Amino acid sequence: MSDKATPRQRVPEQYHSDAAHTRQSNAENMVAWQQEIHQRIKEYPADIKQYLENMVPSDVSPPCCSPTGKLFMAIPVGKEEEEEETMYNPMVTALTRLVQSCPPNKRLLFHNYNHKAMKFPFQLYEWRHIALVFELKRDTSDDPMIKTTITHWETLVQLAKSARNIMVAQSLLYAYVVGIYGTVARIFRFDHAGAICTPLFEYREQPKIVHELLWRLFHPRVEGCAMVGEDPMTRLGTSAERELAYELAKAVDPSWKPTAETWKAVRRIIITGENGGKVTYLAYRLLFINPRLFSWATLIWEAFKLDDEGWSSPDERYIIKETWQQLGCVCETEFYKVLQMTKQGKEIKGVAMYLHSEDLGDLDKADRRWKAAASDSESLLRTYWDMKAGYLTISGWHNDPNQEQFNEQSHMRIVLKTVGAPLTDFTCTKELVMALRDAIEAYNEGIIHRDISKGNVMIARNNGAFAGFIQDFDYSFSWKRFLKKHGMKPSLTSWEKYCVEHGHEPCNKNDPADAFKERTGTILFMAIDILRSEITHEAQHDLESFYWLLVFIVLRHTTHGHHLKKGACGSLFCLSDWDQCTSRKFGWLLDTTPPLTVPGNGSLNALLNKFRLALMCNFPQHHVPVRHVTHCKILNIFNEVLAPDMIWPEGDAALEWIPPKNRLHTSIMEELLNLPLTKGTLDHTTTAEAQFLQAPVFEDQDLLNYIGSKDEDNNSPQKDATGSAAHEVDGPVDAEAAFWQDRSIRSNSVARSELSVSEPLAQKALSRKQAHSSTRKDHHMELPPRAKWSAARRADSLHSVAETWPAGSANVDGAKPGHHYNLRSSNHRDLGTM
Repeated sequence: MSDKATPRQRVPEQYHSDAAHTRQSNAENMVAWQQEIHQRIKEYPADIKQYLENMVPSDVSPPCCSPTGKLFMAIPVGKEEEEEETMYNPMVTALTRLVQSCPPNKRLLFHNYNHKAMKFPFQLYEWRHIALVFELKRDTSDDPMIKTTITHWETLVQLAKSARNIMVAQSLLYAYVVGIYGTVARIFRFDHAGAICTPLFEYREQPKIVHELLWRLFHPRVEGCAMVGEDPMTRLGTSAERELAYELAKAVDPSWKPTAETWKAVRRIIITGENGGKVTYLAYRLLFINPRLFSWATLIWEAFKLDDEGWSSPDERYIIKETWQQLGCVCETEFYKVLQMTKQGKEIKGVAMYLHSEDLGDLDKADRRWKAAASDSESLLRTYWDMKAGYLTISGWHNDPNQEQFNEQSHMRIVLKTVGAPLTDFTCTKELVMALRDAIEAYNEGIIHRDISKGNVMIARNNGAFAGFIQDFDYSFSWKRFLKKHGMKPSLTSWEKYCVEHGHEPCNKNDPADAFKERTGTILFMAIDILRSEITHEAQHDLESFYWLLVFIVLRHTTHGHHLKKGACGSLFCLSDWDQCTSRKFGWLLDTTPPLTVPGNGSLNALLNKFRLALMCNFPQHHVPVRHVTHCKILNIFNEVLAPDMIWPEGDAALEWIPPKNRLHTSIMEELLNLPLTKGTLDHTTTAEAQFLQAPVFEDQDLLNYIGSKDEDNNSPQKDATGSAAHEVDGPVDAEAAFWQDRSIRSNSVARSELSVSEPLAQKALSRKQAHSSTRKDHHMELPPRAKWSAARRADSLHSVAETWPAGSANVDGAKPGHHYNLRSSNHRDLGTM
């Protein structure tokens, strides 16, 4: 379950590789947020009065502002102040005095949180009760709307996160945040398409602007709402409703226990049914959340259907999906209806059963009216006369009026009968594989899903027809509809022909026919071809996504045998850019050995390896023909490993995923964390029993064999470029032998320098032997082991071993015919004998 991915653009991380990446200071996540809000926050082009009338709708005029005296002037501002925290308490005091004229039941209470961490999204007594956030900075130059800087980006991200948290925790349609920058301020209105802010105003000299905002905020135009931005069809659960949800949930899932966080997630949702009647649901469990603000912001709830008396039974359990769909996209419900038509309304194996849905944006479309007002002599400013509830976003049009249908979003709710469990809750690995198999089997109805991910494939435990199913057709594409629309026969042959001829052509952003080439889905599970470029999304790409989904689940929730252990998931999936994701997946598939196995689970290992091998030719490679995987081929692989004669372990349920503290730490480092340090051993000066390694002494014959021998094959020596006799000799076979050889030559260089280069070979060899014997005691620590030294000699005894002479002394009278000489430049040449 994810939102459309913009090419080559990061999105805030949904799956973190380790605990360090979950922190707010995570640099990569901050960059992703900065890219997401880029060009999404704009200043309102009219004055503040019009902003409050249009952006904070209320029909109740505010009373006179309570006198605040010099409280706002007492707020310390400017660069000379050491810490911005000194502004907090004076601001709380001034705001508290400002709202004294408001009725007690609508009077805000202000608190100084002083950078206190508040867990997203449902922390008890925190975001659930926060209506408005004031973000304070010391100086006017801290205003993030002046120019684009890293610091200003971080300020906007902080504002966006606060708005996101309020909207999710309270099911708001839009939210407000106030930014204080020294002596000036701005009011920001956030929805899921962007944000609109006021021009700068002097809040200390004009506190009535802040007063009017606070008054309007709690006197909304929409009936049944306590605050502007609330959804009249949703409200937070009461204590009695939370108790009811708990009793019903125990009957269907005894293991489910409410926690301090999920207890506050219970809410009452009203949806218009197919016959026009109102149906009430009690949502008690949040199955999935998309944490991005400027997105489709998908939420998936498990809920009970309530009767007219507010009661329900465990059998009345449903799935409610809330999303903000782009106006230019095909509605997800259309795909469900097409699938049901092909089966004459019967349940489709491997597909969630659709009941009804409601496009809440239609309510605002009927009531939204426009008026034209002159903003200057050259253009007209269109403003909203009545926004109604806010089921349609407005920030997208405000930021770019020409792209309204692509930027604006409409709030939708869909009700599904099929209730599933997340893949990460499998009771055994066989159940996981069976769920994936049935989801793949359903994938054969002329629809390309384009977002195979963890939240879109579920386990069906209470359904006898199938073990798993697929859902969420937000980004799906019907190739049959596409072919009909373009006058082609809606057959698989026609579609394959079109993909071969036009599928890899560059995507034309201005051509509606290329809309299905946009890169969509969750980057973790995208096929390699889709990661590489924007091309036609075909069936083989979705099938490859099923493989990455399986690997992801195995790496996080089983006792697999990958050498990186917990760090393996982050190493493969949680990477910084698209190119790294592509190369890492490419190397994983083409590995000569199976990169992932689960000890004691031969059936799962067979599936992982066969699935991987089937995908090795699923994308273009050098000198390798492309062979796309097919639906039947992948199904056959699953059926083989699920055959009755295959043995699967029992009781290997999903393990809870606890991310490593830092995925760059090795397993040994993780094990040693927080353990006390041990003391060292005794120093060598305190014991006489210390043993030190020594290199063995050479045998005399070894040395003679090394320094020279008669050439038995009588071949003429080779001449180098200078005319000197030279012959290549075998050197040491490893670095250690090379080290000892060099040390030995250096230690005997003085003794060899006393010999004349014209001496006969035998005399010179004898002299070297004597020199070696005389210095053996002093240099035995420098000599290598016999086994290592023997490796340095020529293996073929038929070839002579060359003498080692200084390169500058080789071409002299002492060089005898029939001998080979190793011409080696050396810093240890004896120039005195020349």
